[in-house]
Amino acid sequence: MIHFSGYSGNRPDTAITRISIAHAVGECLPARHIASAVLLVLLTTAATASDSPDPANRAEFEQRLQTTGNEIRQLDSLLQDTRRQRSDLQARLQQHNGRLDERSQRLQQLQKEIQTYEGKVRELENQVSQQQAALAEDRRQLATLLRQRLISSRSGQSRNAIKTAFSGNNISLSQRKAVYISHLEKARQARINSLQERVSQLELARHEALKSRNWLSHLSRKAEQQHADIHQQQKNTSASIGKLASREQMNISVRQKLLQEQKDIETMLQQLDELRSTASGYFAANRGKLPWPVNEAEKLQLLTRFGEKKAGGKLDSTGLLIKRKKGRTVRAIADGEVVYADLLAALGMVVVIDHGDGYLSLYGGNGSTKVQPGDWVEMGSTIATVGRITGPNAESTYLEIRENAVPVNPEKWLDTKKPVQLARN
Repeated sequence: MIHFSGYSGNRPDTAITRISIAHAVGECLPARHIASAVLLVLLTTAATASDSPDPANRAEFEQRLQTTGNEIRQLDSLLQDTRRQRSDLQARLQQHNGRLDERSQRLQQLQKEIQTYEGKVRELENQVSQQQAALAEDRRQLATLLRQRLISSRSGQSRNAIKTAFSGNNISLSQRKAVYISHLEKARQARINSLQERVSQLELARHEALKSRNWLSHLSRKAEQQHADIHQQQKNTSASIGKLASREQMNISVRQKLLQEQKDIETMLQQLDELRSTASGYFAANRGKLPWPVNEAEKLQLLTRFGEKKAGGKLDSTGLLIKRKKGRTVRAIADGEVVYADLLAALGMVVVIDHGDGYLSLYGGNGSTKVQPGDWVEMGSTIATVGRITGPNAESTYLEIRENAVPVNPEKWLDTKKPVQLARN
């Protein structure tokens, strides 16, 4: 298993995290093609391990910031609508509560009035019963008087008429008695008539009391139904307020996350601006002028050029493979900081240099290295020697240049005036 330790240089884009590439070489390919695949993993990892944002993604960050701002504004508008709806519902709920209290008080009042009228009905029914009993008694007594007067009248006329006429007794006694009975009858009849009138009045009053009680019962049932309807409206309004409150809380949570995302993006853009302000421009300024990693007098013979198909015709080369002789020196193409220098299976020793501003150069096929991670090297200084990787003619130097983790054609960056030949295998 191959590891290289995390290292942070003086610039924010030089941090390289600790990685494992144990399974990077999984196919049995020729050494030069295995090298390209593994070095691709190395350079991509080294370039993307930095904690600093990629300047190439600034437009994407700005677009994300704009999108996030639009989403926040939409949420703010939605929150305002939700709060306005909830305020309206709360005002409606207060109206429901007021109406519910009014209906409750009305129900209590109606129940009291019903109880009052029920008491009146019972009292009138008792009075009617008492008056009807008195009326029946008076009618019985009147009937008795009438029967007595009739009997007395018949017997007096038949047996005592002559005796009374020739006796010295007062003849008017029987007449006075008859008159007395007649007065009693009239008085009793008047009382009966009065009782009948009283009973009629009591019946009428009872009937009116019953009508009033029944009407109050009808009003009470309507008030109860209104109370139930208002109570249901109150429940529905409360449920709607609860749903709006939940939705508002969810939108507030989303808004907080968007605000944090907005803050993070603004921090990214600030870092990009800082990177842009601190970029040296050194490496980019030497485009087409950088020296080749070989000795000045050495002829350039390329085994593989950038973009050419590798063995098998499936993969394109992401760098240059330069034919060399074992033991010759490998030189840095520009000033920079060594971020990796270690053995890699089938590739020999590998050196990676960070030139700042997102540029990296990688050198493979070395037999030994003259530098270690953390060293600062200058343009043209010796960093390694050529070694033998595999096969009798495998001495070579592999060079790759990456800009923000993307492979670029080294020939466009190296000295274009130096003649280059294609080597014959």
